[in-house]
Amino acid sequence: MPAQPTWFHRLDSILAELADCPALLDRRTVERLFGLGARQAQRLMASLDGRRIGTSDVVDRDALTARLLATQSTDRFQWERRRRERVEAKIEAARKALASRRVTIPRPPAAEGLFDLPAGVSLAPGRLTIEFENPVQLIEHLFAVSQAIANDVEAFEKAVSFSAVMSQSGERPPQGS
Repeated sequence: MPAQPTWFHRLDSILAELADCPALLDRRTVERLFGLGARQAQRLMASLDGRRIGTSDVVDRDALTARLLATQSTDRFQWERRRRERVEAKIEAARKALASRRVTIPRPPAAEGLFDLPAGVSLAPGRLTIEFENPVQLIEHLFAVSQAIANDVEAFEKAVSFSAVMSQSGERPPQGS
């Protein structure tokens, strides 16, 4: 498929600017409107049956407007517009992902065991309670809990298990757990 015109994505603004232009447009005006070089502007104007006034080639603004409106409804234009929207959405998603990767979370010292958890973190059978003041502190506490568990899995299993508590106290676990 041939390359799409570079001005496709700006067609709406070009049409808006055309409304304020004089009835006859010279090459320089077409260059400015479309962001084209001299040769590309001449090609575009030649496809519109322009005319010569003195030493300048000109095209009728209404003929150009009609051509652009017809172009706007073509499948090729609609495909390019959807493609550009998809690309822009992916670029925006990548920007957001990059911004989230730039967030640095200070690594707290790793807990040696389950009983060396930071203040505001408590562990009981069927319950993990974490008190925090901001999202970074929550992430730090979760990291500390995961490190403590990794350092002593058996102690973690005993600390959260109802069966360990029941065997020591003879109590039954709460209903619904």
